[in-house]
Amino acid sequence: MRPRTQVVLLDFDGTLAATHLAVIECARRTSAQLGHGLIAEQELRETIAKGLPLPETFAAVIRGLSPAQVAACVDVYRAHYGEVDAEHSILFDEVRTTVQTMHATGLRLVVLSNKGSRAIATALQRFELDPFIHCVLAAERGLPTKPDPALFDLRVAPLFPDLPISSFLMVGDTAADLHFAKSVGIRSCWARYGYGDPIACRELAPKHEIGRFAELLSILTEAAA
Repeated sequence: MRPRTQVVLLDFDGTLAATHLAVIECARRTSAQLGHGLIAEQELRETIAKGLPLPETFAAVIRGLSPAQVAACVDVYRAHYGEVDAEHSILFDEVRTTVQTMHATGLRLVVLSNKGSRAIATALQRFELDPFIHCVLAAERGLPTKPDPALFDLRVAPLFPDLPISSFLMVGDTAADLHFAKSVGIRSCWARYGYGDPIACRELAPKHEIGRFAELLSILTEAAA
C-alpha cells in the first residue's frame, strides 16, 4: 500500500513564487549601499540555485565578509525586501487554485523556507494564500534551516507528533530542499520549473518531478490510491 500524504512541506522561492528578480535586485542594492560593490547577476543566480539561507548567500557572493558584515547585509536586505518583492515577485501559474484544492482535501500545508519569516508572511498575505497554510517555518536566528536534518526533528516533527515519516512530502526546486528530504527519509518532489540546478537536483533522486505546480495534484491522488 502506498503511503498516504497528510503533510506537504512547500518551499517558497522557486516553488510557489517567482522571486528571483526581487532577490537579485535587493541583494545588489544591499551590496551597493554597504559599499561592497555591485554583485554580478550571474553569480547571484548560481547561488540562488543552491537554496542557501540569506547569510550564507551573502558570504558566498561577497567574499571576505566578517560575521558582523554578513549580519549587516542581512539586516539591510530585509529592510528593503518587502518593497522590492511587491514590485517584482509573482505566483507561478495555478499555485493559488492548487493550494486551495489541496487544503480542501484535508492536507496540511506547511511553508518550509530559508527565507525570512516576515517576508514569507507578507507574501502569503499579498498572494491570498495564508488562509490555506497550516503554518510557516522560515529562517529564524539560531534555528536550523534546510538542508540541516535537525530542522525536521526540532521544528517539523513536534507539530505532528502522531504522524509517521511516510506521511510527509517535501516539494521544492533546489538541492537544499531535496537533500533535506533525503537526509530525514521524507519523499520528495522536485519542482523543475524553479531555480535549482538540474544535475544537482536529479543526483539526489527525488521520488517525483513536476514541470508546473498543478501537477502536484496528480501525484497526491496517486499516493492516496
